[in-house]
Amino acid sequence: MAKIKRIFTDEERNKKILKEKKKLSIITKDMSPEQKIVTGPLIDNIAFCVVQLEEVKEMLNRDGFYERYKNGKNQYGNKESITSKQFINLGKLHTVLLNRLKDFIPDGSHGKDELEKFQKKYNKS
Repeated sequence: MAKIKRIFTDEERNKKILKEKKKLSIITKDMSPEQKIVTGPLIDNIAFCVVQLEEVKEMLNRDGFYERYKNGKNQYGNKESITSKQFINLGKLHTVLLNRLKDFIPDGSHGKDELEKFQKKYNKS
């Protein structure tokens, strides 16, 4: 099986994650210090997911959703790629994390408006 080639360098990935964390920090600016302690890891994981989704999406564009397999002499065909499974799992995790973060934002607050804009931008389903 071929080794999956990454799209971003570690430095590029870290810069992108930091940029996403800065975007998300707007949401928490009016939260209490206790809430920020709890939401900090959520924001870290959301930022990570956004960047990983971007990278996996580029890999899918490059390699496709399916890969060839061969099990023995006459058993071969196409199957869903590992990368496509990663994309689906990351998308689910991203949604769960956003919903958990949303639970910390009171209705009608400025942060919720920002989160909704963020969700609309990245959840174009």
